[in-house]
Amino acid sequence: MGDLLFAIGLSSLAPLEGAILLLTGESIRLLRRAGSREPEQEPSASSWPQAIREEAAKWGLLVTMIVFSITLKDSLAELLAGTSVVVWALLKLAGMRKRIA
Repeated sequence: MGDLLFAIGLSSLAPLEGAILLLTGESIRLLRRAGSREPEQEPSASSWPQAIREEAAKWGLLVTMIVFSITLKDSLAELLAGTSVVVWALLKLAGMRKRIA
């Protein structure tokens, strides 16, 4: 449900066609995912670092949108969004290295 709410919020920033495309794609992904998995369990304490790594981009984009809403500066929003993606990628790579080792 959280992924769908995130997509709805993100799609509100897009033109109508983009919003429809994003919501349709996200709905299909979630339906496929729900059909192939058992119900989710409460995360254990050991899975919190992994959860933070996987959601880092979303938290970064939340901060980006808050800062953009206050300052209305495109260049600052672009910098923060790019930084969010880079931080997410670095955290994801660090997690992959730990699983390989």
